Amino acid sequence: FLHSSCFAQGRLYVMDPWSVAVAQRVPVGPGCRVLDMCAAPGGKTIVMADRAEVSITACDHAAARLETLRGNIARCHARNVEVRAVDGRDASREFGQGAFDAVLLDAPCANTGVIRRKPEVRWRLRPDDIRRHAAAQKKLLSSAVACARAGGHVVYAVCSIMPEESTGVVDACVATGAAVCVEQWLTLPGAEGTDGGFCALLRTRG
Repeated sequence: FLHSSCFAQGRLYVMDPWSVAVAQRVPVGPGCRVLDMCAAPGGKTIVMADRAEVSITACDHAAARLETLRGNIARCHARNVEVRAVDGRDASREFGQGAFDAVLLDAPCANTGVIRRKPEVRWRLRPDDIRRHAAAQKKLLSSAVACARAGGHVVYAVCSIMPEESTGVVDACVATGAAVCVEQWLTLPGAEGTDGGFCALLRTRG
């Protein structure tokens, strides 16, 4: 299907149902300003752009990932999407605090949630990888919360089922008083015929 006319015309994008569900949990509506903070390869950006007339800023920082992101956005004719080369940790400085109504942070992680499709994950991970990822995720989530307006929303997601990368990161953010956790979901790999992962909806204080 990657060589089909439907794919070439942007009428088809392939992604796991778990990833679609994450994008659908971002509260968006007409006129909303949305930041997709670690957006490449762009699937979740496209889902949000298809849901409503929103203004989306899609960011990533690696050149190769940005090329993929731009290519998918263009191929799928996603409207009102601006692609920017920004490290998520610098997003609040780049765009200003409270610049967005909603922020999606699909953070880099240890990928334990996709182990059904990538069994080599269990052999690739080293003992300190989880701690390293969790430290980076806390910085990214702090930046995401700073980017959302008072009373705005942040969706934090990782394709990991490790507590350090999921509830541990959200709990650390909530403990600062900057946001409250409205709801959270954990899906085990294969339990619903999908990848596994963690997702939380936070509301900023103010």
